[in-house]
Amino acid sequence: MVTSRYGLYECSIHLVHVAPSASRESLSETHRVAISCSPTTESMDLWSFNYSDIKRVRRNTTENPDSDLKHKKPYYGYYNSPDFRIISVYHPIIDDIGATGFDYVTVNYQSKGGCDDIILYFDNIFDNSIVVYDYVKDDFWMFANHSSFVPVPSESYILDQYQLSYGVMNIALGWPDKKGNRIAYYAPGASTGEYAVTTKTLKNRRKQPPYGNEFRLIGYHGCKGSIHRQFFDPNCGVMFFAHMASGEVRCWNVGKPFNPNNLEVIFHPEEFELFSDVYVDSEGYLWMHSCQVHLALGTDEPLDLSRVNSRIRKVKVLDAIEGTVCENYGGLQHEVAWEYLSDL
Repeated sequence: MVTSRYGLYECSIHLVHVAPSASRESLSETHRVAISCSPTTESMDLWSFNYSDIKRVRRNTTENPDSDLKHKKPYYGYYNSPDFRIISVYHPIIDDIGATGFDYVTVNYQSKGGCDDIILYFDNIFDNSIVVYDYVKDDFWMFANHSSFVPVPSESYILDQYQLSYGVMNIALGWPDKKGNRIAYYAPGASTGEYAVTTKTLKNRRKQPPYGNEFRLIGYHGCKGSIHRQFFDPNCGVMFFAHMASGEVRCWNVGKPFNPNNLEVIFHPEEFELFSDVYVDSEGYLWMHSCQVHLALGTDEPLDLSRVNSRIRKVKVLDAIEGTVCENYGGLQHEVAWEYLSDL
């Protein structure tokens, strides 16, 4: 276990191969999962990708306080449950941009709606696009071909020799304003730039390319600053970044200008790891995931299955940012990035 200056918990995972299956119920089809909690109800959702479908499983603690996602079995008959829904991505989108590049799903509950009033954002890292889905209207549209979605070849190297040319990856949402709009932060996987756009723009189905200046650069991460994942903790106003090129996790207080001086490393293991995910749960823990699979994708070398290829760690957020430039003393809900988007 790697030690640090604060209480850090770690578990290790040995990567194993799961044989492909033609069955829809097979776990081998699941590509990415996300958990979201509605701010206006007691419901919690589990979302998962299987390349062309998005699955949603709901836990409602008000109607059934004893229910738990871990007891739900989304197999066979459970597919007919009202708590389970499969969203099939429209074939025109699949045909236009393909489905193999779908990566993270970001859930945007609308401030004045119920637990089903949801907008989903998910990216395609190979086709450099953001797809938007209106859950109520069952409608898809997408944003593509913008320069801020495209990987930068010179910033796509890992360990100075392996190249991962990933385009736009995941969207992290800031606080809602009085109208329920948020800042959507994003970045290509092969870029040191950090970008922002308002959800007001993303929710506008009529927006067509070429786009104006709605998608804007707010700053740079610095040397080896390409990120794989970012997640905003609204309770302390801090964004966390999973950096692949530098093999570390960094933080940023969104109330400060975005530049390397306001970014700080909160975890750097003794041996190089590719950090691929960060997440803050409802109990105030920051979860960090490292996975060597991406290194295998960028090389011709297979993974060594006799060693640990994936690790999960967690730490209290307040412990992780204590004494750093990310610590939020005032607790003010102010995002500097709005200054870049104030005219929209």
